[in-house]
Amino acid sequence: MIARALCAAALLSAAALARAQPYDPAFRWRTIETPHFRVHFHQGEDALAQEVAREAERAHEILTPKLGYAPPGRTEMVLSDDVDDANGSATPLPYNTIRVFAVPPPSQSELQDYRSWVREVVEHEYTHILHLDRVGGLPDAFNAVFGKLWTPNAFLPSLFIEGLAVTNESEGDPTAGRNGSALFDMYARAVALEEPFPRLDQASNQFLEWPTGNVPYLLGGRFMAFLQARFGAEAVAGFSGAQGAAVWPWAPSWTGARWFGGKDFPKLWDEYAKAERAYALGRQDFVRTRPVTTPVRLTRRGGLVETPRFSPDGRFIAYWSRNLDDKPGVRRVALDGRDLGRSAVVDANGTLALRSPREALVAIGEVYREFRVYDDLWLVDLESGARRRLTRGARTSDPDVSADGKTAVYVRRVGPGAMALVRRAVDGGPEEVLFAHGGAQVFMPRVSRDGRVAFELHEGGRRDIAVWQDGRVERVTDDDALDTGPAWTPDGR
Repeated sequence: MIARALCAAALLSAAALARAQPYDPAFRWRTIETPHFRVHFHQGEDALAQEVAREAERAHEILTPKLGYAPPGRTEMVLSDDVDDANGSATPLPYNTIRVFAVPPPSQSELQDYRSWVREVVEHEYTHILHLDRVGGLPDAFNAVFGKLWTPNAFLPSLFIEGLAVTNESEGDPTAGRNGSALFDMYARAVALEEPFPRLDQASNQFLEWPTGNVPYLLGGRFMAFLQARFGAEAVAGFSGAQGAAVWPWAPSWTGARWFGGKDFPKLWDEYAKAERAYALGRQDFVRTRPVTTPVRLTRRGGLVETPRFSPDGRFIAYWSRNLDDKPGVRRVALDGRDLGRSAVVDANGTLALRSPREALVAIGEVYREFRVYDDLWLVDLESGARRRLTRGARTSDPDVSADGKTAVYVRRVGPGAMALVRRAVDGGPEEVLFAHGGAQVFMPRVSRDGRVAFELHEGGRRDIAVWQDGRVERVTDDDALDTGPAWTPDGR
């Protein structure tokens, strides 16, 4: 994500800026200075701030020669741990600033394919700085007199801005980041196989069809990688420099033709779309060389439909849904496809488990103490929508419930970037930490009938399935694939 700052934003009064307070006033800030960055962080973030500083200098060393530009001064980086949402932002105005939330991506995120989540977010956001801060020609002369107000690259469609950042968020490694994500690859194949493929003008604006807000990252990242593979990283960097000197920034095809074989962007987009469809058809043919299970569609809501869970009596499936036409929330669907309606409005996070056919344990994100947004566990009555809070400010997610409904197992954020697998009685009592390991992320625990816990373990750049039993953790898988979404068979095997 990037804060798209327009020139008019620079005219905001100092008083208006002073009234903005994005952070908890209880934070006490410190700063790490490196040759090219200042990393600002609050109490409790010392170790993570050191890692961010190292990754920032690493990103500078790798990306500045590739993109052909280095900022003249230090880039300000603000690290905060006050939101249970993996994200970051970057802006060149009024000075180069990157903001990073100290939260690893959740299990079902398109950001899940990473070797280091810190490295990925830093490289993505620093690409924005190297791209948007690059100004030449008349705009540069203007800025020398009036201050930094004119940044022509910022007027490009988000398809180009986010696409370039996605292409570089894993040092250009096609096996990592969103361009290497199996989830994003599936998204792209779905788009390519459901003709017509979006036109460039459609993809360059707010996209109302699936995959909606992911389009700049999904198709933009793959389009920029297509240009880089065909014309070289030097051509992409050259276009960035030329566009940054453009007096009229709304004609990128005129600027880009010099660097991309004399072709305008609509022509290049059409060639990319053909390549994307050919790839999708090839993968489809490969898949069909083996037996393929035929699914039965139960919902047709579109948007996001996530975390499906069978009811204990097997009569329905509960899930969390969000689309553009209705409020997000926990919904139910019968096994014959009948929509049983929405049980409760839940904006986020939406991970859930069913304690009984009538009651769900749901992770819900809400404002906490005015300046923070944390996930907490609630019991939700699926008939009435009534809620009962289980935790407050505990930063809990990915719940599951034991077969007798008495015990909850879930993931808890226990510090900046740190996660633990936790167990407690649903009706109250102390927490028990089952597993926590520095540098490891845990997701989606599932409890067997005999009390074992299967979960996703992301450690050392790999995501595998592990099982906790009587204080011991053993990996069930150990491979390069993203192994996600564990579940137990009824016989516990």
